[in-house]
Amino acid sequence: MGGDGQVYTSVEDLLLWDRNFYDPVVGDPEFLEQVHTRGVLDDGDTLTYAFGLGIREYRGLPSVSHGGAWGGFRAELVRFPEQRFSVVCLCNVGNANAGGLARRVADLY
Repeated sequence: MGGDGQVYTSVEDLLLWDRNFYDPVVGDPEFLEQVHTRGVLDDGDTLTYAFGLGIREYRGLPSVSHGGAWGGFRAELVRFPEQRFSVVCLCNVGNANAGGLARRVADLY
């Protein structure tokens, strides 16, 4: 298997990944808390990045996301933990804005 960007997955796999944040099968609650811990710089500024997850607010709601791109494919998974709502966008065209598309779907919700 190659390095970053060469993750092979399916909608079914991503559903299991998403569910694991609410009802852990892999890792315990302490582990899940750790992967949501945002980095802190030496000057005290807190990053929006936490162990591969983007921890932000979107339209006033806490959100957790991760996206990727490789070889003409684009992907984004954005979760809204308080609503237990997630959007996955998988694109097979290199110029797609998977993150923007995922958030447009979230806007409808």
